[in-house]
Amino acid sequence: MLISRNIRATTGDKITSWVFLLPVIIILAVTAFIPLGYGVFLSFHKFQLNVPNAKPVYIGLSNFEFMKDKLFIKSLTNNIIFATVSVSMELVFGLVIAMILSEDKKMSRVMITIILIPMIIAPVVAGTLWRMMLDSTYGVVDYFLELIHIPGVRWLSDPKIALYSVILVDFWKFTPYVLG
Repeated sequence: MLISRNIRATTGDKITSWVFLLPVIIILAVTAFIPLGYGVFLSFHKFQLNVPNAKPVYIGLSNFEFMKDKLFIKSLTNNIIFATVSVSMELVFGLVIAMILSEDKKMSRVMITIILIPMIIAPVVAGTLWRMMLDSTYGVVDYFLELIHIPGVRWLSDPKIALYSVILVDFWKFTPYVLG
């Protein structure tokens, strides 16, 4: 008799759990899963938005021919490198800096305030600032490099260096998020 009560209580708990989860499941279905499914459906069809009452025409994988393009592969590779390197650097350096500054000293609070400044700057302003600083003709970074007799670098126009320059700017901008 005691065992059957526990089984019924467990079944009742399961039903109650599903009743409480039902609104969330319905909201997710309406706002996420149905639009996602419709997007997948449309990706295999040709659909003309400028024609009234147009019906989608099935075209199979024709919409995915761009994946064969070498420029797409290069862009995808650059995005993977960018995401992997920048996030890894931000996590490692952010955690190391956070551990160093975790002491409750007055100097630690001042350093945290200074380090958090890039997080406060708007992304458009930060991007424009770094674009001007890294400019190969009048940028301040090349100016300081020439002061110590190092030739200027084309930070943003050389394909071999541009990706890593953007990673550096992203590192500067978003490492404080790990600290916070």
